Amino acid sequence: MQNTQDIQMRTKEAMCEIARGASDFIGQEYIASLVERFFVTNERFIVKAGFDPTAPDLHLGHTVLISKLATLQRYGGNVKFLIGDFTATIGDPSGKTQTRKPLSKEEVEKNAQTYKDQVFKILDPQYTEVCFNSKWINALGIGGLVHLSAQFSVARMLERDDFAKRYRENLPISIIEFIYPLLQGYDSVALNCDIELGGNDQKFNLLVGRSLQRAYGLEKEQSILTVPLLEGLDGVQKMSKSLGNYIGVTENPNTMYAKIMSISDILMWKYYELLSTLTLGEINQLRQNVEQGNVHPKSAKESLALEITTRFYNADIAERAKAEFQKVFAERQMPSDMPTMEFSENEWICKILHSSGLCASSSQARRDIQAGALKINQQKVQDENLKLAVGEYIIQIGKRRFSKAIIKEGFVLMRKSLQPLKIGKHTIRFPIFQGGMGVGISWDELAGNVAKEGALGIISAVGTGYYKKMQFVEKLVLNKPFEALNFYSKAALNEIFRNARKICGNNPLGANILHAINDYGRVVRDACEAGANVIVTGAGLPTNMPEFTKNFPDVALVPIISSVKALRIICKRWEDRYKRIPDAVIVEGPLSGGHQGFKYEDCFKPEYQLESIVPQIVQEAKNWGGIPVIAAGGIWDRNDIDKFFRLGASGVQMGTRFLGTKECDAKAYQEIMPHIKKEDIELVKSPVGYPARALHIGVLQRLDEGNAPRIKCVSNCV
Repeated sequence: MQNTQDIQMRTKEAMCEIARGASDFIGQEYIASLVERFFVTNERFIVKAGFDPTAPDLHLGHTVLISKLATLQRYGGNVKFLIGDFTATIGDPSGKTQTRKPLSKEEVEKNAQTYKDQVFKILDPQYTEVCFNSKWINALGIGGLVHLSAQFSVARMLERDDFAKRYRENLPISIIEFIYPLLQGYDSVALNCDIELGGNDQKFNLLVGRSLQRAYGLEKEQSILTVPLLEGLDGVQKMSKSLGNYIGVTENPNTMYAKIMSISDILMWKYYELLSTLTLGEINQLRQNVEQGNVHPKSAKESLALEITTRFYNADIAERAKAEFQKVFAERQMPSDMPTMEFSENEWICKILHSSGLCASSSQARRDIQAGALKINQQKVQDENLKLAVGEYIIQIGKRRFSKAIIKEGFVLMRKSLQPLKIGKHTIRFPIFQGGMGVGISWDELAGNVAKEGALGIISAVGTGYYKKMQFVEKLVLNKPFEALNFYSKAALNEIFRNARKICGNNPLGANILHAINDYGRVVRDACEAGANVIVTGAGLPTNMPEFTKNFPDVALVPIISSVKALRIICKRWEDRYKRIPDAVIVEGPLSGGHQGFKYEDCFKPEYQLESIVPQIVQEAKNWGGIPVIAAGGIWDRNDIDKFFRLGASGVQMGTRFLGTKECDAKAYQEIMPHIKKEDIELVKSPVGYPARALHIGVLQRLDEGNAPRIKCVSNCV
């Protein structure tokens, strides 16, 4: 039994930790009573923080708030990690001087999943519940919304600085923006919150929640704690990706460690206060030791960098990052591992920088050289027209980007022979994946014949109910397969694999299954049972893919990605949950013929093109044991294949090239493809909400002409 004095002392210490670094702290006495009750009775209390999933790629600035939630968890808080899936469709106007563009439902759901994949590096899952406010706001109804709106006046809303500023400047303020803080406040009513946390720009909205709890008759008013903005690497501006002064929580561990080591000695103490799990007493003691000369500031900073890198990776990886930093930055040695590429003699330096992934474009390479950022073999070079002679060169841009260039005399771009590629337990004779194209393009004939010739034939699992004039479908409605069970027909998929095996024998066969479909897990199991050796999945981030192949250990799993971040998230999730990593990854650039892993406007930017992203992903794949990287999107001939081999890819995926073949299951393409021109290929929005490339024929053409038939969906396929 703890005595009263001990409880009071523990409560006082806890309150110091909770209050540290806070901007505003309203209702401290109530929080102290909750913490004291927890120490006495072990009864927990409710802590809420809301997140609109508009920018889910977290950096350390975001984690100030999340770390504060973790602190409250240690002292009895049950965290309600609120994903504002409803309010994100409105757009929070806090701190904005113009109306924000709302997100689509698909964007909200995708971003919410990204949040969840990152925050459990900090929060204790046992005391965290991820909530979505659409659950109670959708149930509110018109009457409930009217009653909620009656609790606040327009004059009260105009007390908020950003609304007042826009009103004075005669800029539009939509009624829906007034509703936003009311809905955020109603979240506190629905969740029965004891404490709400937010950034210091959220104080008004948090106070609305406190007022609404009174209005709705709750027997408490939530306490409010706001946290400050964290300065970025420059020590001046707030941490922001757009300013380039950020430390991302999914960054390469070497980069994360090095960035933390680059902050100033003065800024280091604010990072300790807002990000470290050390107590205030421990931090003050460390600071005193530094000021007295007992501890070098660099050692204190190393401890901080180790702690934060360990939080998002593990202790071993953090120690390796420390050793790499010591090697590269302190001892001025070269990195242990860097991408290596081969070039012909007299290759232009700007092209080398772009092809190596050190610069987003040749133009950016010129600017970096002009700014004095280029070193070759540790010597500064400012000749932007330089052409390299035969030899080996270590090329460096800035402090952290390295690559090795091997310049060969008369270097022949074409490889004399394509090397076999091992994917999991299966060996592909030629390192070429045939793209899994649906509906009805790559089934038994195409995939079977590709596999017969030694590449990886891939059967599309989309729309198998239409196979052989729907003879395997159990129920039709409007002459279409009814519901996903028939649209993704197991019996048809079995028959497709049986017929493909008659063509290719025991050569490896794959199945392409969109993650966005209904019945994804069931279709994956169906494909494994049908005899697929490889499962390929795109159209979403397949963080749960291994869940459905537990009984098929020989089946190789290959997710489709378009960024380093996606690879890192998948590898971390799979390793944590399933003790495995992908057997290979397909990297699709924005010229691919299927779904794109980019926003529409990003598909046209140089930094998102396949040539730019492949070297980055190859480098990240090395951190996970050398996962084979398959390049996809716009690959047409042997020159393209060799180009991506030089960029570090282990294989390529080709789809469009197979459309006009006699083996293609959709025979109409034999007539169509010879007449297709470049301008006939369009970027459209697909049924699952992602940008996708398609031919401007058939349905697209009739949609433009305004005479496309109305189609009633009965398949419920996505």
